[in-house]
Amino acid sequence: MPRRADQRVGAENGRRTRGWALACGALLLIAPWASAGAGLLDDGAHTEPEPIDLPDVDLAEGDELIDAAPGEAPSEASAPGGRASREIVVDPEMRVSRTERVAAQGLARLALMDLRLRPTPTREDYRIAALAFQIAERIDPTEPAYTRHRLYAAYAADDQDEVIDATRRLLRFDPSDTVAQLRLVSAQVAGLQTVEARLSAYARLLEGPRAGLLAPEVRSRLALDAALLANESGDREAFVRWLTEATTLDQTNKEAASLAYTYFSERLDDARGRLDLLMNLLIADPLDANVHLWISDELAAAGAFRGAREFNQTATGLLSAGRSPTSRDELELRRLSFIWLTDGPEAVAQTLTDMINGARVRARTARRDAEKNNFRLPEDFVPPEELRLGLRYEWMRLFAADAAGDDEIRTAASNDFLATISKELADFRDESRWPAGATRGQMVSVFVARLFEIVRLTAIFGGDDEMFESVAGTLRELVGENETALSVVNAWGALQAREYEDALARFRRDGGGDTVASLIGAAIALERMGERAEAASTYKRAASADPAGLFGPWAISRARALGDREPLTPDAEAFERFAQRVPSWVRALARNPSQFFQLEVEPVSTSGLPTEPLSVRVRLRNLAPVPLGLGPGRALSSKFVLTPRVEVELLEALDTVESEVFELDRRLVLQPRESVEVILRPDLGYTGWLLDLHCTDTVRLRWQGTLGFQRGQRALFEPGLAGASRTSVSVVRRPLQESRLTVEELEDEILTVPAALLRPLISAASGLLLADAAGMGELSPPDREDLVRAIFQRYPTGDAATRLLIAVSMPHGSQVEDALLLDRLIAEREPNPLVLVAGLLARGRSPENPGFERAIASDDEVISEMARLMRDRLASRDPQGFPFVGPDLARIGPPRPVLDEDVDEGESERAR
Repeated sequence: MPRRADQRVGAENGRRTRGWALACGALLLIAPWASAGAGLLDDGAHTEPEPIDLPDVDLAEGDELIDAAPGEAPSEASAPGGRASREIVVDPEMRVSRTERVAAQGLARLALMDLRLRPTPTREDYRIAALAFQIAERIDPTEPAYTRHRLYAAYAADDQDEVIDATRRLLRFDPSDTVAQLRLVSAQVAGLQTVEARLSAYARLLEGPRAGLLAPEVRSRLALDAALLANESGDREAFVRWLTEATTLDQTNKEAASLAYTYFSERLDDARGRLDLLMNLLIADPLDANVHLWISDELAAAGAFRGAREFNQTATGLLSAGRSPTSRDELELRRLSFIWLTDGPEAVAQTLTDMINGARVRARTARRDAEKNNFRLPEDFVPPEELRLGLRYEWMRLFAADAAGDDEIRTAASNDFLATISKELADFRDESRWPAGATRGQMVSVFVARLFEIVRLTAIFGGDDEMFESVAGTLRELVGENETALSVVNAWGALQAREYEDALARFRRDGGGDTVASLIGAAIALERMGERAEAASTYKRAASADPAGLFGPWAISRARALGDREPLTPDAEAFERFAQRVPSWVRALARNPSQFFQLEVEPVSTSGLPTEPLSVRVRLRNLAPVPLGLGPGRALSSKFVLTPRVEVELLEALDTVESEVFELDRRLVLQPRESVEVILRPDLGYTGWLLDLHCTDTVRLRWQGTLGFQRGQRALFEPGLAGASRTSVSVVRRPLQESRLTVEELEDEILTVPAALLRPLISAASGLLLADAAGMGELSPPDREDLVRAIFQRYPTGDAATRLLIAVSMPHGSQVEDALLLDRLIAEREPNPLVLVAGLLARGRSPENPGFERAIASDDEVISEMARLMRDRLASRDPQGFPFVGPDLARIGPPRPVLDEDVDEGESERAR
């Protein structure tokens, strides 16, 4: 900054000749300064924009419903909770001074850091944050980020009135925000006092003359709400009508499609009708693996095994890509079952045999190499002769080999199966080998299940009678007086004893009748009695319950071997054709979701100063040929995280930066080729604060945006199933010119320049002091004292916006000891309640602070409540939050090089 002679006039006369303590004492005794009461905004100078045109709802007498048009503010008399109206004009074109913008940014950042520094925030903590964001809105009404943060904080505080107030305000920024539209209208209807009044309001919103003003996806959600309300009131006809309306208006309404499937499928004895309902649910969310599994099961039950196999494959891919907790063994066994049903048992038997033989060959090779080279094998090494498949795999190999007529594989599988069970039974007798936390009752249940498997397999494939009786006798002792279990054991015993008529009668009468295992036993008895047709029919009955289950493929193979080659059901062929007609994009989307959307991440500006906003533009476009839902649990995820990559002076990388999590939930649905564009402010969190400490340096940063993120292995956030990552171009933040001044020059400037020029000097002084306190600078104690003194002396002469900037950005006494007197000055002498309460949020460390009483006495309800909550919090809880954090704020420290592969395992996802 150019030096001007007139700026030094008076500064030299006052430098150091007057003692610091004397100057401070004099300032504390002066009366409140004349300009201190000036407001930060003149609301009357701005005009109200046109409100979004939503339908009116006629109210029954006595019902209070805020007008659905979000552009109209509630009156003072009808403000939520009896609060006075806090209406702030929203006009992105209004003029806000740069000092006001920087002060609002500082207050919002302070509110976020204070909230995030609390290990377990309470409702009161969130309420304080919401009030602080509301004050930031007053200072800079053009920034929607403050309102969105207020909405999130109010939601966490369970303050519905505040949520609705913030929603109204967001709609003024973006009238096309269908998520906000739905939240507002739903809340208004929910506020009606009776069920009849709410149903009437829904009817007018959905069928009234102005219903078309609401987007179809919004009306669809309202229709679903109306259906649920009608169901609660017992009006089944209205429930069905509104539910049908909900599914018709928006095919992406997954909740409506799911409810329709649940309700109608229970009342349909029609597999084709259930399949149609499942297809509606699939269109609503093509990435729901469970829906693919349900369709697969429905097709399999009809005998359409090729279609079932395809849907099972897509479901398996979705579950694997989404890191589902579903057992991989379950998925693999299901896959093998469908291979059996479509390609025959030979492929399955050989695949499983190759699997175990390959493992044994590798074990022999490892053992041979260890003996040859004289090194020790790993402690968990399993000798090849002890390697076996899991029981479920061995069961499938045994049954597949039998169906394929491969006696060699069947014998090997049978021996391995019995050896595995024998080892398990031996382990059951040794409590030290039980799974952690297992009880005796649980282990007995598993023991009994294993004995039943031996009994069934021996009876099915033939085995030693003496061994069978030994196992069956043990079973009878264990099941005791359980007559059902005893009947099952005796039924299999009759089959083993070749008493087929007795076995058939027992399976039909005592063995459970229609259970899969009893039907299998009955079918075997009929087959051995020579009743081939009836045996085949019984096998198919057993398979129809779960064709891809434990007995299903083998039962179907037995029926075919007995000459019954008819499909499992008459619908099998029609269902196969149905599966083939499923749009190709459904399968393509399930296999590679990212090809159906486009994600762009770019900075709003590629250069700027530390005091300027760091905004990022995110654009998401639907490339699919059909509408896709947007939001949590939808085809397009709204979860989004921005992770900065920061370089200081092109040499060092900051590893203390933090990711910022957002929701891109501005639309319920994206139509084909439609995009949603969102401007995000990732600089309002800790990273923005840290970057301001480097106001003396050139900083280059890029943003990595990740959609649909999940916690990763090599990086903290990685794209999930329907996710993607994009990296923006670099942003260069130039150093503040004022930060390059010497301490003496900076102090002179602060003391002498006109008030309008103070803003960058305050930012420079704050950055230098905090950076030094954090170990990133080299200020001497006299330099620190002089900088704080200069700010102290100029504080009373600044306007309200300038004083607010000082209050929220300058270090407090726990960070820089010299700033304790500034803390006291604000607490005792600041006359503007708004500046005072912001200063208390940054500096209030004791409930006895006199500033709290003064702020609580304010006529402004927001300021009064915020001050009261902060004071009560200090009185009842251990010291925590921003005012108690010293120079070690979060993980602050000198920057050091860091590799992209480095992961901070201890870092947790931050709240919005």
